[in-house]
Amino acid sequence: MTQEEARAIMSDTEYNVHKQLAEELAFLWHAERYIQDAEKDGNQKAADVFRRIKDEDQRHAQMLKEVLQNMGQASPQQQQQHQQQQSRQQQR
Repeated sequence: MTQEEARAIMSDTEYNVHKQLAEELAFLWHAERYIQDAEKDGNQKAADVFRRIKDEDQRHAQMLKEVLQNMGQASPQQQQQHQQQQSRQQQR
């Protein structure tokens, strides 16, 4: 698949948003375990840092989710550009 074909499926921005959201969610999936491990080891500073990171990542994940939702609501101009890209791809 060429870069142009890949971009017809998903723009670089869409990819970047999806990728970053996946990274935020991956950390959030493990965050409670990290906090528990730090507390078990008696390292309250590390537990507090993980809590702060968790809070920030939850906020970031929500922001990225909103960006994705807005991307799903393409403007007429964006829809036209997408159709033109697909048309060019089909002509090849």
